Amino acid sequence: MDPSLSRGSTPSFFSSTAHCAATSGHTRRLVAAYILGADVRVPLNAPAGGGTDPVSTFQHLPACTGSPVPVGCVIAYNSANLAPGQEETVSFGHAPDADHRVLCVNPAALLAGVAPGATTPLRPYLPTQRLLRGNVLTPAGSLSPLLGFTPTTYPTGFAAYPDLATGACSQRTSSKGRMDWLQVNGLDGIHTSGSTLGLHVLDFNVDAGGLTALVAAQSAAWSAT
Repeated sequence: MDPSLSRGSTPSFFSSTAHCAATSGHTRRLVAAYILGADVRVPLNAPAGGGTDPVSTFQHLPACTGSPVPVGCVIAYNSANLAPGQEETVSFGHAPDADHRVLCVNPAALLAGVAPGATTPLRPYLPTQRLLRGNVLTPAGSLSPLLGFTPTTYPTGFAAYPDLATGACSQRTSSKGRMDWLQVNGLDGIHTSGSTLGLHVLDFNVDAGGLTALVAAQSAAWSAT
């Protein structure tokens, strides 16, 4: 994030899976941060570390919550379509200790202005065989071992699946402690759920339509302030 940005300049987003820091003076210059497929750590009962919490990923960049559409905040989640008991085997979403959790912000819930834990329709855009350079033996090309689904043979780069999937931020307790993630239901017919990575390769795709709409809404809200 460029510290020279101001309210009169072009709106800025950042997207990263790395550990990042933001100061309270700079967050007002940021439209939003999208960190998908990474464990963003926050206190159990606070949206950010507050400046004195070394375990939290951010000290002054809060989680995006509330209505109207918030800006200057972070949207993060790990997506998965987990069956009961699979929380014991996955490698993401586990809290670092009893005082923190891994952030889950459902972009569709945020855009709709409903409760953070509400189940909402998602708008997946999944890659096609053409985009992935697949063939009969490996339909998803080099990503076949990771994607766990057979892409369509449409002549486009992506295929939209409206009214197919729903999502909700979910929480369970396992032998590893608390776990938080974006539970995606409805993709069972095209995607297997056995990977320890969940839907990591498709974290953006599971709600690409909703994320695009949310970026537009946050840009408009930021410009209006």
